[in-house]
Amino acid sequence: MPRPASIVKNELSAAIIELRQHLGHSQQSWANLLGLSIGAVARWELNQRPDRPILKRLIELAMEHDVGNAEEVLYREYQREFGLSLETPFARDADLALQAAIDLISHDPPGAKRVLHGLRRRIKQEFPGTPAVVQLKPRDKK
Repeated sequence: MPRPASIVKNELSAAIIELRQHLGHSQQSWANLLGLSIGAVARWELNQRPDRPILKRLIELAMEHDVGNAEEVLYREYQREFGLSLETPFARDADLALQAAIDLISHDPPGAKRVLHGLRRRIKQEFPGTPAVVQLKPRDKK
């Protein structure tokens, strides 16, 4: 059934659709990938904002798959909604990678290690010849 002309997509909804389609997912497979209902995906695509953890996950997916426009729109929304004020793309990428690592450390230490390895790889790509010093070291137990 065609969408009524009165429903106009906002920039965030368009970015979410762009990301999903770029990755080749239907709404159902996208919902499965994110561990959510198809209703949640449909609501985002009809102008409802995802909550913070999902918005962060969408930004990460856009970054991983180089969906530039979607990444920018999603990140702007994240900044607007949560009061972030990171100015440069590198600072944004570093902040997201570090936040993901912090989130994972308590729930999935091997996952945190993967995130940090990805960050190290990205630094080496962006700044050849610069040593990447991002490390995950366990704290000494007292």
